[in-house]
Amino acid sequence: MKKFAAIDAGTSNVRIRVAEGERVLVLKKSDAGVRVGKERFEAALLTLLREALHEAALRPEDLDFVAASGMITSALGLLEVPHLKLPVSVETLAAGIQKVRFHEFEIHLIPGIKKESGGFTDRNRRSLDVIRGEETEVMGIMETLPSQNALLVLPGSHNKFIETADGKIMDFITTLSGELLEALTKHTILRFSVEEGFAEKIEPAYLLTGCEQGLKYGINQAAFQLRGLDLHEELTASQKQNYLLGLALSGDILVMQRERFAERYATIHVAGGNILAMALSQLMRVFLRTKTKALESEDWAFKGALRILRHLKFK
Repeated sequence: MKKFAAIDAGTSNVRIRVAEGERVLVLKKSDAGVRVGKERFEAALLTLLREALHEAALRPEDLDFVAASGMITSALGLLEVPHLKLPVSVETLAAGIQKVRFHEFEIHLIPGIKKESGGFTDRNRRSLDVIRGEETEVMGIMETLPSQNALLVLPGSHNKFIETADGKIMDFITTLSGELLEALTKHTILRFSVEEGFAEKIEPAYLLTGCEQGLKYGINQAAFQLRGLDLHEELTASQKQNYLLGLALSGDILVMQRERFAERYATIHVAGGNILAMALSQLMRVFLRTKTKALESEDWAFKGALRILRHLKFK
């Protein structure tokens, strides 16, 4: 049975899994995603990859493949791999792989996807969007769904709303909600209100209030309303953190309302079990009155990479 390493390297985080077939031998994580800068990212990646192999008692030459997806395939990562055009299948992803030499490793870089547009015009602005990394996760998720015609929500630094049909990625929309939440929490006057911390548990009343205020007044005004709450109400840090979380996700609810996702899909699938996923699921149930289903796994990128590699005669 072949051995390989799967690297999921995004804007904020890096995960490396060393596996034998479908069995994960070692999982290593780092918060040194590409936003730390190219030099620091490459140094941290090499260290993490070597540590993962050491813990698996393997040498680089023992690996049949090293696959990578995410922002590692951008100009901020190891090599900028051209985006593929929609629609995209597992076969087209495999065909678009490019290889790069990284010290003692040869890494197979899985391409991202972009939506074609005719320029920055009123008609085409909705089409200005790209993904790197989520395409691999989606390929892992689709194998588990009873129907491959679905709306998949992948929360993270950049929330992704990905539509699939007939085994292909057909369309997608991105929001900046994760990074927006971090910026508001760490780099504005609101950091004093929320004590520079993120919600660790859902407090529904304050989560819903934050989203409602964002929908009603816009994120800009509703964000400063939290400062006013500080002066007039005795709220806990957790309650204020939930308000800010709901506010940051109000833009996602607006996107889903505009796209009429709740009318087009009986159930919306939400990947991951983190606080963003739980909060977004609750907000969808309340504001969209739709059913949601949690896809709780950290292995989607690994499963997707394995599926893609099979098309390169990896068995």
